[in-house]
Amino acid sequence: MIYHNSQDLECKSPFGAVPVSSEVKITVNADYACGSVLRTWTEENGEYRYEMHREEGDDFSVNIKMPDYGTLVWYYFIIYYPSGDTCLYGAPSNKLGGIGQEYRENPESFQITVYKPIQNAKWFKDSVMYQIFPDRFNKGSDFESRESIAQRHIVDDWYSTPSYIKDEQGNVIDWTFYGGTLKGIEEKLDYLQDLGISTIYLNPIFKANSNHRYDTSDYMQIDPLLGDEESYMSLCSEAKKRNMHIILDGVFSHVGRHSKYFEEEKYQEWFKKDENGNNVYWWGVKDLPEVNELSPSYLNYICGDGGVIDKWISLGASGFRLDVADELPDEFIKHIRTRIKESNSDSILIGEVWEDASNKFSHGEKRKYLMGEELDSIMNYPLRTILLDFAEYKCDAFTTIKRFMSLYENYPKEILYSTMNLLSSHDRVRLLTVLDSNDDMLRMLYALLFYLPGVPCIYYGDEAGLEGYFDPQNRACYPWGKENNELVTFFKSLIKEYNEHSSLKDGDFSPLYLNENVLSFIRKNEDEQLLVLANRTDSNITVILGGKEYEIPAYRTICRNI
Repeated sequence: MIYHNSQDLECKSPFGAVPVSSEVKITVNADYACGSVLRTWTEENGEYRYEMHREEGDDFSVNIKMPDYGTLVWYYFIIYYPSGDTCLYGAPSNKLGGIGQEYRENPESFQITVYKPIQNAKWFKDSVMYQIFPDRFNKGSDFESRESIAQRHIVDDWYSTPSYIKDEQGNVIDWTFYGGTLKGIEEKLDYLQDLGISTIYLNPIFKANSNHRYDTSDYMQIDPLLGDEESYMSLCSEAKKRNMHIILDGVFSHVGRHSKYFEEEKYQEWFKKDENGNNVYWWGVKDLPEVNELSPSYLNYICGDGGVIDKWISLGASGFRLDVADELPDEFIKHIRTRIKESNSDSILIGEVWEDASNKFSHGEKRKYLMGEELDSIMNYPLRTILLDFAEYKCDAFTTIKRFMSLYENYPKEILYSTMNLLSSHDRVRLLTVLDSNDDMLRMLYALLFYLPGVPCIYYGDEAGLEGYFDPQNRACYPWGKENNELVTFFKSLIKEYNEHSSLKDGDFSPLYLNENVLSFIRKNEDEQLLVLANRTDSNITVILGGKEYEIPAYRTICRNI
């Protein structure tokens, strides 16, 4: 029998991702073996083999020094027997890490993430986020003046279901707006503060043709329907008075077809061309011409002194979320991070990444988002998938924990505890709709979101019972005056509990394996130890831990001091 568990300190120490130039001890137990070799591989230097040393019994170990740069180190074992037989032992075939398995050939490799240490802002790691789609949150007292300036098609009925006006080819020919403004957000800051929100992430607010504003027309101007620089600065200032921070959406892989950039000659060197000299459009969408992010003049426009990043950070933002980070060159992301930190050293950079961001492969190369020079945080879509799969019986609690442990193992701890944890977004069906309007299940999942490592994020309206399928239904207006007040009360209570327990923000995570229908783990720091139990079934379940019984009601997540 051969045994190595990448998540067991007896087999690999220290746990998980490690700093550059650090030393890692790797041990494998192989019954009756006469020798073992650790085979490693990095993208930069290829293969290297280490002779492992026999320790007590059938343990073989070796200490290896990690590279002095951020990278991924992959490894598996070659086991030798006195008979002359050889066995290959690698990571489990599900690629989740943990206990390995034997292979005849081409074994899966275990992963070690090597990173340059960073220190994220405490305000962000301790915060509760709230994502707002600006057109749909709240009409401000300035709406009528904004409407006369912007001259947009405004829907009269705030509570109507959003839709697009399209031609026969499916192209949007008239964007419908509901008239949310920055002043409207400012006028609801007291509501958000009472709810417990401390970080607000705004979908795009710069001038654009569409209601989603991912087709930027002018990075240097607030969309006139939303407000102006004065409105923006006032929102940031009023948020700051309440110890709240504003994060903006940075859409830098493409601009709008009707932008001044695409229409004016002096910007033409920014745009990508195909082999025939034709413009390249983002995913073929003719409204979104792609830019070459490393074009010197574009790079300077976004990241230079007085550029886009510098301007909006200096006027009050505390960071950016990067749209489609997968489609931005690593070098460009590094420039953005450098400028953000120069503009405000306490700011944050979040990337939109839909998969495990530690080993993401896109555009022909391994990405280096989490290795200390690019992103401070990522949108934790993998966690959303993991939790929904548990709720929808696509996997049991044991597999759910294994999937989370894979992220825990692969992500640097500083980044894992800074991930933007979400269950709904402007790009996904709203959680309550996914759950067939089951309020109790929504409560169970949001509680888990708050109890797991990372920064919990609420998509506006989830706390009020807002539903919606894919875009545009998931971007409906906040139901002011028609909220599910019981849900709002639940979210207030949940956030209050989160802020009262330091272990939920910085505590260690220890998985438990008690019941296939009960997701269970412990959060612990020097001050407290909390037991979390989540029951996905429609019946009460009792589990026993340490000789004590815990009853978990149907569709509930409970958190108890132990």
